[in-house]
Amino acid sequence: MTNGNPSFQFKAATSRNLFNDSIRQNKDFADVLLLIGPSKTPIWAHAAILSQGCDYYKAALSMHWTTSPPQDLDVGTKIVRAVLNHPDVDVETMNIVLEFIYSGTARVSADKLSTVALFADELVLGELVAQCVKYCRRALVQSPKTAFEFYALGQKLNNHELKYDSVYAVSWNLEVSAVEGKAFLAQLDVNEIREVLSNTELDEINKWRLSVIWTKAQQNLGDISFKSGLSTGFDVQRAAQDIKPLILSNKLFLFEKESYLSEVAPYACLLEESTLTLLKAHLDIHDDQTPVDTTVQLFDSRILMSPEEQRQFLTQIKAVSNRLRPTKMKLIYRASEHNFSNSKFHEICDGAQHTVTVVKTVGGRIIGGYMSSFTTVLSTYKPVLFAFERSTLLMTLLPFETPMLAKIPGNNNGPIFGSLDLALESNRVSCSTKGRVFSLNAKTYDWFLGTTNGAHETTCEEYEVFQLSK
Repeated sequence: MTNGNPSFQFKAATSRNLFNDSIRQNKDFADVLLLIGPSKTPIWAHAAILSQGCDYYKAALSMHWTTSPPQDLDVGTKIVRAVLNHPDVDVETMNIVLEFIYSGTARVSADKLSTVALFADELVLGELVAQCVKYCRRALVQSPKTAFEFYALGQKLNNHELKYDSVYAVSWNLEVSAVEGKAFLAQLDVNEIREVLSNTELDEINKWRLSVIWTKAQQNLGDISFKSGLSTGFDVQRAAQDIKPLILSNKLFLFEKESYLSEVAPYACLLEESTLTLLKAHLDIHDDQTPVDTTVQLFDSRILMSPEEQRQFLTQIKAVSNRLRPTKMKLIYRASEHNFSNSKFHEICDGAQHTVTVVKTVGGRIIGGYMSSFTTVLSTYKPVLFAFERSTLLMTLLPFETPMLAKIPGNNNGPIFGSLDLALESNRVSCSTKGRVFSLNAKTYDWFLGTTNGAHETTCEEYEVFQLSK
């Protein structure tokens, strides 16, 4: 391990004198000055060994690429045969490569594989490049975190095997690959990302997700994950222009209807109107006939991500908050950002007025409830549960018969509506079999949760609490 990173031992095929590396560290007979990085850090080396171990240096020294040492560097009585500049390499990488040239061995930490490979390629050290690539490919089998870093490396080295392995790693965990490799993903231009999308290892859904994530990386957003939706700071117009050349690579017309609704619809604003119209017609998707209130404003949500979903949702939630007539929903609590902490929910939400809790189950069901106030006493207004269907953008409302509590005192639970008719505890969501709201509205709790076999609880993938306002 090197600085907490795994490291790899490289060895040249031709044996060399390991004693040479001790010579490298002895500056007494060094006659070549290497100036490293933008600050020109001096490293001394020996012309005879550089020439023997590296064709690049052999050519450089035979052509007498020599200049005077910097004036602020005291070389004493040394005879300097050559001064060579390497402005684009760091000292650690230089020392690793020199160790390999001198002794035929080198230890490279995982986080230096790319930089060592690129510098070795510049010096025409094919053997060292090949060993770096070998260990890059091995690392991709263990984790997809470096997939885009190693794809960029494969691109620069023109190594098709490394590029293929990198895309394969992306295919089995796109989110991790993209988030961990954001800086490298952002460096891919439109032609390079189109080449990635042409790889058959990526299915249609991953191609679409990657296209969206790439547009976020181009804007250097803090969270570029697909599930973050149309987050604050995301320039939709710029993203629509960026994604336009990638549409043909995505093969959206191969999507099933359900895949369109869950994957494409939340980002439909990135598509040209003509493309969107044709796609909806192809999939037999009809716009909802409910008039949309254009005065409502979009909000920050990882559950309701598309503008169409948000406008339809807020338009329909007005039906249960007639006195307020809200046009805005402000996020005040997101469970995943607080490890689904019940106590944090109470700290933030207790006493909050006019709130909507939106829940997404692991099965993709969107449910929740409205309450005029999270309080420990009976509310003046009746709470309402709802189920929101993505396929139709319609909301089914389940009002309570009488005023009910919107939470139970104490920090052992998250939001609770009624007599446990809907309850969240950490990342579990459940409905009481004794709750009356479902029978009152001719519904069942398993229909509400989207469960089977009468199950009255399931896993909550995310829940968000919003405050309504005019």
